[in-house]
Amino acid sequence: MSHRFIVFVFLAVVGGLSAQDSLQTLRSSFQKENSFELSAIDESSSDEDADFGGQNFSTLATFSSDPYLSEMGFQLSPFYFKPRGYENIYGKTYINGVEFNGLIRGAFPYPIIGAMNDVTRNTTSQDYLQPSLFSFGDLGGAQNYDMRAGSYARGRKLTLTYTNRNYQQRLMLSHHSGLNRKGWAFSALLGGRYAYEGVVKGTFYHNFSYFLGVEKQWADGRHSLSFSTFGSPVQRAQRSATVAEVYSLTGDNLYNSYWGYMPDGSKRNHRIVTNYAPVAILSHIWKIDRNTKLTTGIAASYNRYGSTALNWFGNTADPRPDYYRYIPSYTAKTYNTLDPAYLHDAQRWLEKGQEPGRSQVMWGEIYEANRNNARLGSNKSALYVIEERRNDLLETNFNSTFEKRLSNDIILSAGVNARYGRENSFDLLADLLGADYLLDVDKYGERDFPGDPDKKQNDLLKPNRKIAKNDIFGYHYHTHVSTGDVWAQLHHNYEHLEFFYALKLSATSFFREGKMKNGRYPTTSYGKGLVHNFIDPALKGGLIYKLNGRNLFSFTGMLKTQAPLPYYAYTTVRISDDALPGLKSQQIAAADLNYVFSYPKLNGRLSLFYTGYWNALGKKSYYNDAYRTFVHHSVLGVSKRNFGTEAAFKYNILRNLTLATAATWSQFTYTNNPMGTVRYENGSGEEFSEGVAIRDYHVGASPEIAGTLGLQYFWKYWWFEVSVNGVANNYLDPSYIQRTPSVIAKVRAAADVAGYNTDKKEALVKQWLAQEQLDDAVTVDVSVSKLFYFKGGRQLNLNLNLVNLLNNRGVKNGGFEQGRIPLYNGSIDLENLNKFPAKFYYMQGFNLFLNVGYRF
Repeated sequence: MSHRFIVFVFLAVVGGLSAQDSLQTLRSSFQKENSFELSAIDESSSDEDADFGGQNFSTLATFSSDPYLSEMGFQLSPFYFKPRGYENIYGKTYINGVEFNGLIRGAFPYPIIGAMNDVTRNTTSQDYLQPSLFSFGDLGGAQNYDMRAGSYARGRKLTLTYTNRNYQQRLMLSHHSGLNRKGWAFSALLGGRYAYEGVVKGTFYHNFSYFLGVEKQWADGRHSLSFSTFGSPVQRAQRSATVAEVYSLTGDNLYNSYWGYMPDGSKRNHRIVTNYAPVAILSHIWKIDRNTKLTTGIAASYNRYGSTALNWFGNTADPRPDYYRYIPSYTAKTYNTLDPAYLHDAQRWLEKGQEPGRSQVMWGEIYEANRNNARLGSNKSALYVIEERRNDLLETNFNSTFEKRLSNDIILSAGVNARYGRENSFDLLADLLGADYLLDVDKYGERDFPGDPDKKQNDLLKPNRKIAKNDIFGYHYHTHVSTGDVWAQLHHNYEHLEFFYALKLSATSFFREGKMKNGRYPTTSYGKGLVHNFIDPALKGGLIYKLNGRNLFSFTGMLKTQAPLPYYAYTTVRISDDALPGLKSQQIAAADLNYVFSYPKLNGRLSLFYTGYWNALGKKSYYNDAYRTFVHHSVLGVSKRNFGTEAAFKYNILRNLTLATAATWSQFTYTNNPMGTVRYENGSGEEFSEGVAIRDYHVGASPEIAGTLGLQYFWKYWWFEVSVNGVANNYLDPSYIQRTPSVIAKVRAAADVAGYNTDKKEALVKQWLAQEQLDDAVTVDVSVSKLFYFKGGRQLNLNLNLVNLLNNRGVKNGGFEQGRIPLYNGSIDLENLNKFPAKFYYMQGFNLFLNVGYRF
């Protein structure tokens, strides 16, 4: 019996239901108070090469009353746990009835409601494939934030928070007037989060948030018109992933390669995100009669998103301190950490006298190189700059939902939704770093195309343009997306039998509009591109058999097709309209079988689930050393399968003592070898297509075995909880290029040249193809809360949460396999087969979160 199975069984020990509603109410309030904050949204973790952001957290779990989702979604979020392995694009999020999932990348942008917890509490959730009155839903369910001014209880609240994460202080002040006798309600919030330097060196966090809402009700509440506007502008420094060798050299599992010391001694991080998305929503509710309601909303938003990074040109040195050519395993030509040559180079990389060596960004050398080139260089153009990669999205949304009780047993719900978005994507010159200007040509164009001066031009309409600060350069394009859908659902509810069925029809259209005529792709980069259109049906239904008041069985299922997201559809979207050949909608089938029980001391749920995906898309982007350019490797026709079990129990041991446990055993795997397309951004390599051998590999980014076991105690408005959390079978998503037939053949050919026998050669291939697996991990959390009531309805609540109490600093919770291939003279370098190992993120060690809220 494997140790992973033992861990799973331990975490799934039968627990139970607490009969104390006050305990559960307090715990739910605590989760809502701290959602987004104790979750896995570590917004400092992001790497363009990784396809890995901090968007793994889903409040579908936090706000759910389901015993499994409420436990797992909150306790396991630091492990980037995703229920059933569903990506966030498969959970729909609404605000005042209007959908806000991103049109380009599909996920809900949680930062737009950052530091606004006090106005995001009123939430209706639909779990997984269950029926809903406000949405057709999706695989991961749906949630609707009610942010209408009239939905808040009258009062004011001040919230103060201290933590040691990517920010340190949080403040929120909210005021709600409640609905007055004339039918008016007003709400307002000001908030913010701040850190001069976060727990990761070289990071900072500056955030301000606001919310304003007004609502008018008339005709005895039959009509309601509300207006809400909010925003949460933030500027934050990011954290890097890196290889195990660098973590070992520095002795710091939170090492960050993105910062360095400026000449004046201050720290500077070159990866800065600036994000501001003001939102305005106008919503109307019409209660036509006591059995009929129509809810209609329109919304507009403009999401200004930019991420800065160092860029370099000509024959200059790569400025990244953890670039593989700088670390000792490369410079000393040995992986032996006891070798004197390795030790010498390790010391040189780590420090230079009292100053850091190459272990951090060398800002002084960067400024000096630019100054020298301005004086002595042939074209005086900047060698190093800070660029800001912008993706600004303008969206307009319309949604209307109709709800009608046809009889005591039947409810009809239906809706229509229409959305339009235009993303403006471009590169902005943010800082010349002491240089006078930058020449807008491809950084390797003169080297790769010496006889063709047009090839190096980023914009043939403005050749050899000198770029100043805040000018657009490199690439510039718009992505236009239009979507619409109609849906209807009938829900029948009888004494022992309940069932529902729903239909949806969606239409999606998108195209690229180039604003620059690129010299490498002159015919496909400029102007309006090909319009891609998709029509997608969806069917959902479920059956519930209520054996009695304490036991029920349910079966739900979904069949649907889903249009590809524009982010994955294009092969080199920055400089070309070229899309993957034969774009088609993805097919999805999902089902689950559930047993739910509720007794005075015990309740819970047992479930089996299955989800199949066919004709999906994927994309990995990385730097290719051989061609010295950015490469985009896209796959189409991907098939995947998610299946497994879920279990959750709560048991009331004593009057105020509850044992709660939840666990899952699952598998998320690729089930075919899709076709891949490789394109080189500088056009120096020929595009080619070949299969990618990833069948039976695990789909990465969420643990397949996970669980939590906790004791919860409630006494006189004190709440205590101790929980043990564990994960296993956690994988990084496989890279594509190393699993192509041509590269596998190169590995075998290199083994043949080296004289390997058959067994040794196949062992080498197996090593080459092995998927990176993260270590199993266990953490312990402790939570303490206290609620005080005072005269006049005033209330004080204290929340203390200690995450990873035992300070386990060795938990890898994310990362990515690199796409680079170790080549030497065009052949696989067997002596340095591990030249490009996977890069990781580590979970923070001990984390403190102290929250004080005062209602008055």
